[in-house]
Amino acid sequence: MNIGTEVIIKKLEERVQAVKKAISTNDKEKLTEDLISMKAYCDLLLEAQKDVKPMTETKIEKMSNEKNKTVVSDEPDSGSLFDF
Repeated sequence: MNIGTEVIIKKLEERVQAVKKAISTNDKEKLTEDLISMKAYCDLLLEAQKDVKPMTETKIEKMSNEKNKTVVSDEPDSGSLFDF
């Protein structure tokens, strides 16, 4: 399953609000839980960024290789039986 970065960022924003609330209520346990969640979301974003970069480079490399290929065929260019 592929989770979009927008979804992760939205969840991060929700955790930021929860952290602010935990700080204002002095709830250390909730603060710790929310900070750990934020760290996990940040790790997901970093992994997603690593995965996207190689795919882009591979795609560009593949496209450049396709442009450089020449088509060689045993079939003649015209439909004549006398082409050798």
